Amino acid sequence: MEPSSRNNNNVKSTGFEDLAIPLLKQYNYYFTHPAHLHAQVQPLNAEELAMAQSEIPPRKALALQRHSSAGLKQMETTTNKGLKLTQLDDEIEEKMVRISRTLLATTVLLRKNKANGGIKKNYST
Repeated sequence: MEPSSRNNNNVKSTGFEDLAIPLLKQYNYYFTHPAHLHAQVQPLNAEELAMAQSEIPPRKALALQRHSSAGLKQMETTTNKGLKLTQLDDEIEEKMVRISRTLLATTVLLRKNKANGGIKKNYST
């Protein structure tokens, strides 16, 4: 069988940007709607269950309030409606921030590289 006969011309090639941008949008939604993120989080082991049952330390809660952005302002009003931020929520959010930062940086670098005409190899010494 020839390779050209195995290819499906109706299948669109998916690039990194096509997948990264929707994921970044979803993370942004989670950051600005912590009740939705809290509803998605389920502890998987005994350690996470203990973290899910303990609230974040008051000192960290005060720091979050002081450095509030639009998302954290939403969090404060949600917290007043009965949502208590747990250590598990806090740890998951920190990891999501690292992931989204890496996705965003990679997307920016790929777009910059694409705008500059791709990778130019220089083998001369």
